[in-house]
Amino acid sequence: MKKTKKRNKIFFKKGFTMLEMIIYMAMLGVISILITHSFMAMTKSFGAVKLSRDVNESALVAMERISREIRSAYDINTDDSVLGSSPGRLSLISLNDMGATTTIKLYMQGADIYVEKEGLFPEPLTSSSTLATGLIFNRIIASSTSEAVKLEFEITGSAGPVNRTDKFYNTIILRGSY
Repeated sequence: MKKTKKRNKIFFKKGFTMLEMIIYMAMLGVISILITHSFMAMTKSFGAVKLSRDVNESALVAMERISREIRSAYDINTDDSVLGSSPGRLSLISLNDMGATTTIKLYMQGADIYVEKEGLFPEPLTSSSTLATGLIFNRIIASSTSEAVKLEFEITGSAGPVNRTDKFYNTIILRGSY
């Protein structure tokens, strides 16, 4: 008889006590909070990296195209240009494929940077996910034959609560001036 009472006591001891359940639930809650916080931090980091990539890619495309247009020009039309202030405007005199003189205009309108070739529609250089917040052209004359343009612009992007603004600089020498 003593053996059966012992077996019954062991059989009933297999469940959880209320204290154990509270401890397990608290541990589950803490682990859930940590996992949720980690997931939110990863999502925010991904958004910041994507935003940085968008801003840099937009600036790279704009910088490359503006640099190419300035390098191919042989003179600046200073009467039609706004130099040294933002928003700047640069009017370049270049040769087209047929060898005729053509005008190329680089400017900021609204929150986009545009290039406009004579007789063609303006083409935006910045992406729709970013905003151009500044564009400055400065003319540099090093000698009677050497001429360059110092370019400064600012690109801003936002993704939810994250904002990013970067400034970009370049100095480009005109083709006919070296």
